[in-house]
Amino acid sequence: MTEVVSRNELANQLGVSLPTVDSWVRRGCPILKPGRRGVAAQFDLRAVRGWVDRYISTGRVVWHEGQTFQLPSSEQALLIKAFGYLITRHYSRIAETAFAMGLTSKQIFALEYESATHIGECVADYLTENGISDFVMDRYNTPSTEPDWTRVASMRGELYDHDDFEHHFNEVRSRVVRLPRTGEN
Repeated sequence: MTEVVSRNELANQLGVSLPTVDSWVRRGCPILKPGRRGVAAQFDLRAVRGWVDRYISTGRVVWHEGQTFQLPSSEQALLIKAFGYLITRHYSRIAETAFAMGLTSKQIFALEYESATHIGECVADYLTENGISDFVMDRYNTPSTEPDWTRVASMRGELYDHDDFEHHFNEVRSRVVRLPRTGEN
């Protein structure tokens, strides 16, 4: 799904300056419609993020939250990009599976958020343990990767109330227990 943003919105979403956006365009950043006097340029946010990941984050350099980080190895940089890729691709899959199983929209919301939160925490912990502590994996959770909860609830004949759904998520999260693993005593 295309999320069309203006030059200003793009800069705000990616945490960069307007001159940085202009520099990227000169370097080949995808643009849907160039701007002109009185008419804002239009960008596909997902396409720009992909371009940044391919062309700004290269080798040992990873671009994140408007900053570039020089990492000790290209393997570490690739690992961080892989985590980001996993989060963006995985984020809606649990909701889609839970929907197919017939769960209520509130249950789907809680399961989705718990899954995404846990993956983000695990990745952040792993990176911190390996000396990379400045990354916030939330960058990868964007409106274009998150289910439209109002529409999901409507598909179930339910109403979406964010505060109510968030409260349910917090209740569920407080009851989560670690289940025994195969081979454990």
